[in-house]
Order: sequence, then C-alpha cells, then structure tokens
Amino acid sequence: MKSKDERLSKQLGDFGEQLVMFIIGRCYSHRVALVDHVGVDVIATDCEWEEKESKKYGISVKTRVFTKDDPSFDFDENQQEKLVEFSKGFGLTPMVAFVCVDSLENAEVNFDVYFIELEDFRRLAVDDTFKGISITGINKTNLRFSNAKSNQKYLQNHELINHHRLTLKSKDLKL
Repeated sequence: MKSKDERLSKQLGDFGEQLVMFIIGRCYSHRVALVDHVGVDVIATDCEWEEKESKKYGISVKTRVFTKDDPSFDFDENQQEKLVEFSKGFGLTPMVAFVCVDSLENAEVNFDVYFIELEDFRRLAVDDTFKGISITGINKTNLRFSNAKSNQKYLQNHELINHHRLTLKSKDLKL
C-alpha cells in the first residue's frame, strides 16, 4: 500500500485557492489577490481603481476530494464570523468558494467550483425546498453545502450560485 503524502492536504488547499483565483481572473476579468489571513483566502474586485460603485469580495475557499457520493462541506458559525469580520474590515462582500474534486468514476476527474455570497448561502440554507444547501448544528447556525449528484442540478443552475466544471479524462492522467 502506498503511503499518503503528508503535504497532500496543504497542496490541495493551495490548488483550490489558485483555481479560484484563475477562474475569477480569467472568466470574470476581476483583479484577484491571494491573502494569508484567518477567514479569507482570496480577495477580488470587479473594478478599475477609480470606479466607486464596484463590488469587492472576501472569499473563503473550501477544497475537498470526494471518493464516494457524499460530497458535503460544513461551514460553521466560527468560520462565518471570521469571514464576515475580515470582509467588513476591508469593505468586502463575504463569499464562499467550494472546490469539489469528484473522482467517483475511473474514467474522469471532475472539478466543480461554486461561488456563493455568504448572505445568499444563509438564505438558501433556510429554504426547505432548495436541495444542496442546508442549515445544521445544535443552534441551527452551521451551513452545509452538498454537491451530491442528486443536488447538482439545483446547485449548478441556481441564479445565486456561479458554477464552473473542469474535467480531466483518464487518458490525460497517465504518467
């Protein structure tokens, strides 16, 4: 049995942050910067410096690899508070980016990236009809994001969520 590389989780997190920065910069033409701070991993703006009506984001990036169909993230109250605190201090809109690396099928690896503003995340969490986002915990303050196959249609087509998918075919993965 191969031993797991002890740096793999750090590398995965770094990869997720870089992928988020690439998508925001390339697909949305926003200016982006990686920040090393509690609560926020990436900051982004859609403006030129002299524009005053621009949108600026503080983004917490969450990255995971899923080997079975239970791809969910918990975004607890503490994480939310840290994101809000940092964002408020710099005049940013709090946002969460979920990078889901799905290797369920041997033929390909999918990278689903979802962007959702924290306030929209909270609103959708209390909507019992929406699949894929819920609220959990003793005090009902923990947000849960689930990219399970049964939820993907809702998540990937919702107007409040920006979704991107990259796919690597197995022929591309041979070394």
